[in-house]
Amino acid sequence: MVDNILESERPEGLSRQWAVAALITIALAVIAAALFVGLRGFAVGQQFSLAEAERQEGRLFLQRLDVGSWERPPLHVLDAARYGSSGTATEFYINGRRVADGRVSKGPLSEGARPGYLHTGVQNFYFTLGPEPPANPLLEARFLVRLDREVMIATVAAAALLLTGGLLLLAPGSRAARRGVDVVLLALAVAAGATAWLAVEGVRYRESIDPAAVRALAPVGYFYPIEQPWPLYVPWSDRGRGFVAGQLLEDGWPVGDPFAGTDEIRGQGGGAHFVGGGLLRFSTPDNSDPAANGRRYEVELTALLSPYVPAAFAATLLLLSLAAYAVGHEGIARRLAVPRPRTVAIVLPAAIMAVVVGYLGWLVRIDPLHMFAPPAARDYFVPDEQYRMAGLVRTWPYKAIIVGTSISQNFYMEEAGEILGLPTLNATIAGSYPAEQSELARAALRDHGAERVLWEYELARFNLEPGRLRDGTFPFHLYDGNPLTDLEYGFTLQAWLDANAARTARRTGDVQALDGINKWGERREFGPHLVGEEYCARQDQPAGDIDAVDIRQNIRLSVRPLVEDFPETEFVFFIPAYSALMHADPGGRLADTEFAARILHEELAGLSNYRLFDFQGIVRFAGDPELYRDASHYHPTVNSYILEAIAAGRHVVPP
Repeated sequence: MVDNILESERPEGLSRQWAVAALITIALAVIAAALFVGLRGFAVGQQFSLAEAERQEGRLFLQRLDVGSWERPPLHVLDAARYGSSGTATEFYINGRRVADGRVSKGPLSEGARPGYLHTGVQNFYFTLGPEPPANPLLEARFLVRLDREVMIATVAAAALLLTGGLLLLAPGSRAARRGVDVVLLALAVAAGATAWLAVEGVRYRESIDPAAVRALAPVGYFYPIEQPWPLYVPWSDRGRGFVAGQLLEDGWPVGDPFAGTDEIRGQGGGAHFVGGGLLRFSTPDNSDPAANGRRYEVELTALLSPYVPAAFAATLLLLSLAAYAVGHEGIARRLAVPRPRTVAIVLPAAIMAVVVGYLGWLVRIDPLHMFAPPAARDYFVPDEQYRMAGLVRTWPYKAIIVGTSISQNFYMEEAGEILGLPTLNATIAGSYPAEQSELARAALRDHGAERVLWEYELARFNLEPGRLRDGTFPFHLYDGNPLTDLEYGFTLQAWLDANAARTARRTGDVQALDGINKWGERREFGPHLVGEEYCARQDQPAGDIDAVDIRQNIRLSVRPLVEDFPETEFVFFIPAYSALMHADPGGRLADTEFAARILHEELAGLSNYRLFDFQGIVRFAGDPELYRDASHYHPTVNSYILEAIAAGRHVVPP
């Protein structure tokens, strides 16, 4: 029967009507679903106990909601003023009873006169149970998830065109209807092509920096809010991909490093800047005040369109084309194809599948991230450390792993292996936060069974907001242990670029040894002139204080779960050998750091599979500015000493 239908030149009567009816039904269902999820949204509930929440001041508690699955394109959690809700759509239930007081500020919540709550910052859910809380209450937060507005509009527009095309297919004998279907197909093709170009290439434009809107980022940096040009958005600059989201201009000329970190911008300046998260963080070339130096500042931005927009038009184009073939449409689509339905029904899907499988096979064979086989002694490695480490933690032959920031990138793996007695992978990522380091370490322990983890206890990072991430850059899908989510990388433009770069590098011999990558100690200057430069910029500023609450919460969120989950693994935490100027007051970055060791021991109380080393205050290092390039980054000879001390058990801080 199927063969008879396929062989027939044009399905007639009920066959045509059923095919078009199905098409129209799909279009109406997509329109309804997109409008519902985009305008109303759907509620997601998360239950938790009071013991899971973090006690704040007074009667105030904080529960960090698990929004990772929902706060990613094309969806968003309806939590903040950026979506016009300010958290008012979130509901709170105590033992099944809804709490009426929402959007209460933290001051009244800490007093706890009556139950109330505040949802802000996507994952932060503050609440109080009132003066007489029930015993062991069951708590639930219900937040709304919506479809991104531009994706909703594109989906509705594409489905409306699909509906129009379906209605026109009901009149096969009409010349106007045939032309109408062709017009719809052409409109979908143009829309898919134009939006794909905007998603890949984007639009470049200049925005003048209003001095009145500039705010200080002490001591020498500044930040400026960037307007998002809806329906486009300004992404984060990405050094690994060489993608500059924003370039600072002074009097029309580009200045500074567009990939600088916040510490470099605020501490050293010199025109360093970075665009990300809706902000331009920047400094002027001579570290002067941009509002008073008489010069004109602009930022040249690149705005992109969500890739889900062209995907909606492309999918609709494919669906309407196949429907037109199936019902015998005599327009452009029919004339461009072999006039046999069997060709469309069998050959076209098979050809698409063959292309997809062939591309994935080519990507696996080249393996730019080394996710399927370890690299050669000299090989190509992608510049982006977060993507590079996603593959190396799976395939590199190691039994010990080092995680941390750029401070620890000068640990040589060969030397570490000899001193520690275990083959070692240096998996440090410059500028990484504890939550990101935890994801990497968990992948190493889960997929590779590492016996020892050397974890840099970098106080400036642990002292920041708990759970902090570099939004839009950390590839969680490559660290979750699910091979299906790896396909998310495989179908990106970056995967194709990485594979071609790897193929070219291997063909031309432009390869390198892994142990030499990111060893900045070999090519950077050290000395008192650099350390003094940073200190002089801060000499009138008081040193920051250790925030015990943030450090404790970072340890609870990112460290203790790992130490508990892998009791057979030895965790070695070490506080870096900061320069004495790190703690100078005024002029330093952090004071009272001697409490950091005690905090870690208190938070890991009851666990026996860890040790803590403290390399602060070693006079021959901390007091010698020749060994430093700033208050925290030191010469590779210090890294060697740290490895030897850990192996010998020196500088251990007992519980």
